[in-house]
Amino acid sequence: MKKLLEDEHLKEIRSKDDKDARFGHKTATSTFYGYKNHLAMTEERFIAGISVTDGGAPDGQELPKLIEKTKGNGIKVAEVIGDMAYVSDDNLKTCGQEIALIARTNTAVAAAVNGELKEGFCFNKDAGMLQCPAGELSTRIEKRSASNGNTYLRYIFSKVKCRKCPQKENCYVGKSKAKIRSYSITQASEKNLERLKFEESEYFKERMKIRHRIEEKNGELKEAHGLRRADSRGLFAMHLQMYFTAFTANIKRIVRLEELAME
Repeated sequence: MKKLLEDEHLKEIRSKDDKDARFGHKTATSTFYGYKNHLAMTEERFIAGISVTDGGAPDGQELPKLIEKTKGNGIKVAEVIGDMAYVSDDNLKTCGQEIALIARTNTAVAAAVNGELKEGFCFNKDAGMLQCPAGELSTRIEKRSASNGNTYLRYIFSKVKCRKCPQKENCYVGKSKAKIRSYSITQASEKNLERLKFEESEYFKERMKIRHRIEEKNGELKEAHGLRRADSRGLFAMHLQMYFTAFTANIKRIVRLEELAME
């Protein structure tokens, strides 16, 4: 029993019935238990790439996989249009000069572009909060001004949860001896000005207008095809459900486009 309790993988398990599922956040106050389906979609609304993770996995880290899977399906990727979770150092390097990353930079993510976020920390775009390596969200944000004229955001974490967390000894926030468990992030620096300027361009704003299509596709998969609920347990089963659902949605789209072409 002692050996089992010391196993780091077992500490992460939240259900005896489904060892792969995890808690994720849709807002700062609401959670869900299960999995996330990450999609790459063409402008014609065909699903071109799929990645399936547990509910607590950050969205942004799946972008390189989605790009590779899309390319593997014979589609040339010239643009990626998404939400603020996708702007990170790794994703910008992945896109390079060949792929335009059409996504807005969040203040916390802008810090990540400079490599300032500690390992395991990420910005949860749904909740609008910083997420720690254990998957817990900060409880509030404080905006402060430094003596040198810079401004920074201070993300406050629950000291009760930090105290009980099994990862506290290796966590940047958990190791703090201060009464308040916090993580401070300096707002956008000179290095990010070029990126932020790009986001204010007419080209960027025009392309962002079609981002709603991916949300509509997600809604279709959930409401019309039952993807809101996993029909079995485990990550492998969720992969199967997602792939079969995407196949069905793509067939429907092909039929619809043929109907439009004949009108």
